[in-house]
Formats: sequence, C-alpha cells, structure tokens
Amino acid sequence: FDLAVGGAQWQLVGRLAQAAERKTALQLEIRRTRTLSWSLTTPDGWTIKAPESMESTSPFGRFRRTVRVEGQRVEVEVSLALEAFEVPVEAYPAFRTWLAAVDDALAAPVEVRR
Repeated sequence: FDLAVGGAQWQLVGRLAQAAERKTALQLEIRRTRTLSWSLTTPDGWTIKAPESMESTSPFGRFRRTVRVEGQRVEVEVSLALEAFEVPVEAYPAFRTWLAAVDDALAAPVEVRR
C-alpha cells in the first residue's frame, strides 16, 4: 500500500489559487502555518520506500518535508508556512506554480510492501 506523505490531499491550488490568472491582487488575509507528523512501524519482512526530505522557500512562504526511515519504521513531518498577506497580480503565476509544487511534494508516496 501507499501513503501520501501529507496524509490526505491538501489541495493548495484548489483552495488558495483556483483561478488561472487574476486581474487584482490575491488577499490571503492571515499568515498560516500547518504541520503534520506521523509515523508507521511495519511488521518484520515488510519494506518501506520513501521520498527524500526536501525544503522549498519562496517569497510566499516555506515548505519542509522531513522523512526518516530506520528499519521497519518511517517518520514523516511536513510543515507549510504561508507568510504573504497579499500576492500581487504579477506574482500570482509564480504563487500558483509554487503551490502546485508543494501539492506534488505532499502527494509523494511512502510505499509499504510485504
């Protein structure tokens, strides 16, 4: 079975940047931080294949994915901090691209096999 490192889909593009383009600045109103941690220990004989840890920093915020596999145990922590209150029209395409990359990083699978 596979588990997404972010648990359920976060759908950041769909929640924060649905429109393909904007004519006015996007108001985010508040800074947001979200952190999720989880771990899984498998029985002997099972294997775990997980994506690498990574970080992404942009003018809009920071994202970090930390993944540790030790024997039969995987530990995952993901953290997203949206630090911009406003996304100017000219920066909106880059904002959407960054959110899509974060969505992809959150969807990366931890593969657990017998």
